[in-house]
Amino acid sequence: KNGVLELLKKHDMHLYMIVSLLSVELTKPFKASRNAAQMYLKKISNMVGLSILRLLKPFRERLRTYVLTRSLRSVMGLEQIARINTAIYLLSLPTGPLFEVDKHMTHFLMQSIELSLREKNLPAYLPINIDAGSFAAAAPTTRKILGLDGNPIDVIDDHNYPFTGTYVVQLRTVTIGLIWACVVASPPLLSSDDNLRNQCISLCCKSLTAVSKDIVAASRRALQTITSLTDKNLPNELLKKALRPVLKNLAKFDNLTPALLDALGHVLELLSKCFNKALGNQLMHHLKQWTEPDQIILARKWEPGKEPEVAAKIVDLFQYLPSSISFIKDLVDIVINLESKLHKYRARRRSPTDTKKKIDVSGCGYAPFRSPLCSFLIKFPTESVDYFMRTDRLRNPEYANLFLSILKIITIFILRLFKREYFKNILGNQGYAFAEVTGIPVTNDDDKTVELTYNILPGNRTY
Repeated sequence: KNGVLELLKKHDMHLYMIVSLLSVELTKPFKASRNAAQMYLKKISNMVGLSILRLLKPFRERLRTYVLTRSLRSVMGLEQIARINTAIYLLSLPTGPLFEVDKHMTHFLMQSIELSLREKNLPAYLPINIDAGSFAAAAPTTRKILGLDGNPIDVIDDHNYPFTGTYVVQLRTVTIGLIWACVVASPPLLSSDDNLRNQCISLCCKSLTAVSKDIVAASRRALQTITSLTDKNLPNELLKKALRPVLKNLAKFDNLTPALLDALGHVLELLSKCFNKALGNQLMHHLKQWTEPDQIILARKWEPGKEPEVAAKIVDLFQYLPSSISFIKDLVDIVINLESKLHKYRARRRSPTDTKKKIDVSGCGYAPFRSPLCSFLIKFPTESVDYFMRTDRLRNPEYANLFLSILKIITIFILRLFKREYFKNILGNQGYAFAEVTGIPVTNDDDKTVELTYNILPGNRTY
């Protein structure tokens, strides 16, 4: 404490008192006070050249007492949120946690999880358990949440605001944030306690299907940290149980809603190692249904005019699948097939029941499948270039035009690099060992495309 005080006096004799005041503000129940305290601590840290951890060390016991002394169940909701938030901040300081994740902190984490799992504190989840037969009878809000009618962002998930809705969402968000902070502060924590690990993973997996975007974002961050920092594989049985609401609706193609596919995307992105090729085969089988527009339109399960967006979301999932390299041929072929059928979806300009009502067909854009296809191909640049550069495909206008179009997408830059190396290899095999291939890009800011011209200088033939 004296060392920090002396260092602060070199700048201003009152700085120590200011830091002391800010440490008190960190314990206030109001979010604005805590955020302001964190902001000014960062400014003082930059000004005096001391880390926030060193600035707060003299007040560690006071802060620890505030967080851990009283049971979470004995304080009001606003105070619960404040104490958990303060713990997250102090455990995740850039230079290290202010205090250790010991048995007292673990008990505090368990209290937070138990509070969040109480029936009255459960947040709203995506209604993905509704099967296709119930879509038409679902309430307008439910259909909007599922992405079947309108924009899900328009739905306010805190239906009971200002009474309990905001508290429920915040409690789940900060609880998952506390799981993340504890794992960051002490990576072996979950490896040494199977019960705690199972509760944390189960809570995070279930929360991936919450309506609140804040809860989903916190869950993704926590699971990503758990999988990268813990030295034990995640238990398959636990994951299957937690993710059953998402997985059981994949059996039928007409159960696939934008909300369900988004949730599955979050799961695959974080836990792809837990799945096998069978999931990819099932998704490929479902995707083929969209090559029959008449069947999809007659099903009337999705918002009219938005059916191709559902197919595009399925294509987007393949980038996360294990062993997905084997799907290059099938996925490229089916995207070409889908694009050839887009005009049938685009032709639905008017509602079949109300001829005066125009249908939004923005989901039937010229190439809704190409961006997700590029996200998949960029994972396997060598194999993707080899696939398109075969003579029979280069002579086929469908494959050639698709390849040229995706090369213009800026996110596929790595494929252009491999194409350059491909040309050099071809010339090298023909005896031009010192060939130079350069790509000259010309960007178009209006349509967000890039034209690429290859300048090939074979040089002298060496053999």
